[in-house]
Amino acid sequence: MGERRDFDRKVKYTFLAFLLAFPLSLRAAEPSVLARPPLSDTGLIREDILAGDGSEVSDGKLVEATYIGRYPDGKSFDRAHAKEPFRFVQGVSRLLPGWTLGIAGMREGGRRIVTVPPILAYGKDGVEGLIPPESTLVYEIRILSVK
Repeated sequence: MGERRDFDRKVKYTFLAFLLAFPLSLRAAEPSVLARPPLSDTGLIREDILAGDGSEVSDGKLVEATYIGRYPDGKSFDRAHAKEPFRFVQGVSRLLPGWTLGIAGMREGGRRIVTVPPILAYGKDGVEGLIPPESTLVYEIRILSVK
């Protein structure tokens, strides 16, 4: 239980660091403004591989996705397969800020590579035994369904 609490605290503080680093003009804007590329001030990179043609990922929607999480050197650290997809509610579930911003606007059937800088991931603390401090994370994401 203590590990989960520590993990939740790291996610919360990383998100707070993100909010402090983001320009005030964007913090007060509509969520759709935050979701549009290039987001260059944050270092987040979104590269569409395939544009989906289904429903769009937006706040409050239940999303099912598969993904592979890698370090920039290509080494994999996490994944979700089609047999057991990752399910979450966009904008509500406790996700990395970089994940939430990275998939915003994707459509069902879409595939995207999202490169998440440390400030939008786990920051200077990392996740003991899994994510080293100051790690950039690269996710290849496929949206299976949006409801």
